Amino acid sequence: MAGEMIIAKITGRGEFPVDMLRYESCSPASEADSYLILDTVRNFGRWEIYVKRVTRTTKAERKKNSMADWTVGRWESFGVKIERFDCSVPPSGRRVEKDFVVAAV
Repeated sequence: MAGEMIIAKITGRGEFPVDMLRYESCSPASEADSYLILDTVRNFGRWEIYVKRVTRTTKAERKKNSMADWTVGRWESFGVKIERFDCSVPPSGRRVEKDFVVAAV
């Protein structure tokens, strides 16, 4: 049985813990979130970024613990907060500056 797509909101300050994307097998929820992650490397202010992934748990498990699909303690070890987002599409209308250049080295 295929899992369903779930979204979580990550909030923090400073650089986004990019390795957590690999660890959780998740990805930015939108193109805007991808740009925001890149921006945290040079801008150490507060941020709110949405990530998505396919569930690994059953609906019954998620009903008991809405964060069963995420390693909350590991996110918190990076000084960020993760919480469930109850919408299939993250909030739109966030402004993303594209004034940086990504160069291959």
